[in-house]
Parts: sequence; C-alpha cells; structure tokens
Amino acid sequence: MEVYIPSFRYEESDLERGYTVFKIEVLMNGRKHFVEKRYSEFHALHKKLKKCIKTPEIPSKHVRNWVPKVLEQRRQGLETYLQIVQTWLLKEFSMEYFTLMYSPGRNPTWLREAEASFEVIVKDIDIYQINLNSMT
Repeated sequence: MEVYIPSFRYEESDLERGYTVFKIEVLMNGRKHFVEKRYSEFHALHKKLKKCIKTPEIPSKHVRNWVPKVLEQRRQGLETYLQIVQTWLLKEFSMEYFTLMYSPGRNPTWLREAEASFEVIVKDIDIYQINLNSMT
C-alpha cells in the first residue's frame, strides 16, 4: 500500500472561512483510490493516534498566509506524515506484533490498553476503507 497527496485546492465559502482540501491517493492491490480531506480531519486523526502511539510531527494547524508555496509545504508535510504513520501501523500492528503481546508475563493492564487502542485504529481504518470502496 502506498499513500500520496498529489494535489490540493483552496475552497471559499459564503458560510465559513476558506479552507484547503487535500486529495489523497492510495495505491492498494494495483488500484488507485482517491479521497479528499480537510486539514481538520488530519488533525482529528492525529489527536486519536497520539493517544496510542508516538506520532510524527504534523504540520502546524494555523497557516499565516494562503500563498501556494506555503500550502505546498503543508501538502508535503501531510504526505510525509501519512506515509510515516502508515509504515508504523503496518509494522507495529501486524499479527506477529500482537502474538508477541499475548506472550506470558506481559503486564495485563498494558495489554488491555494496547488492545483498546488497536480496536479504535482498526475501526478508523475500516471506515476509511469503506469510504475508499464506495468511491470505486
């Protein structure tokens, strides 16, 4: 699985302040899937992940000016963030990892916390995959 953010666009609205929409491209099993997300959705994901894993830095929530160069830097930062998180999740939450977690002598409280965190992440990933599948 590969994740990229190839582009973004700025949206203006009469009802709210302008915002940026990032186009996320996911290459999985030889097929490309696309989904668009606002920065606020990245930030919400980051807050959830911070509760259960050591997360990489995410680009600043506030952008002082909306010039293309600044937005491009944010796009690159978010793409790197997604790629690091994706790599970490695939590595750390593999079946082998959880097999080790169930080995005798592990702290049961820590194990319950890890299981609960994993369930939240799996639920988010399932929702994300359902969203991707509905686009094809």
